[in-house]
Amino acid sequence: MMPTSDQIEEQVLKWEINGCFLEHAACSIEELSEILDQDENILGFVNGVSSRPVYSNPNARWGVILTAKRILLICRGGSPVLHWEIPLKHVLKVKKSVGLPSGKITIYDPEKVTIRRISKITLDPFFDILKKAIDAHSY
Repeated sequence: MMPTSDQIEEQVLKWEINGCFLEHAACSIEELSEILDQDENILGFVNGVSSRPVYSNPNARWGVILTAKRILLICRGGSPVLHWEIPLKHVLKVKKSVGLPSGKITIYDPEKVTIRRISKITLDPFFDILKKAIDAHSY
């Protein structure tokens, strides 16, 4: 069973920073409700350009949504919405770096996935909650 649109919107609004999700989202709240499991809560999100999957447009904007179980990458590439995931239990480590206009996060799962062009406003809050979520899955 999927979470309702209202439940997702409530979670998104809790984490929304300067309107970045609802204004620049890769998918609608309704589409996101079809992707998430009922017991998944959104812990945080950012928008950026991903180095994976390789079949996507290299400049496509991806919504990166963190739940307690996984990192979802969602891109509007038509219908249905393109998405793939990285289970948190597979993440070995994460790094962040900040440039002049934006920042990036690198996720090792064990392959390297880089999400770049992340707004500096959302980078630190997302990275902090990502580290906590990964630590919760460490053995």
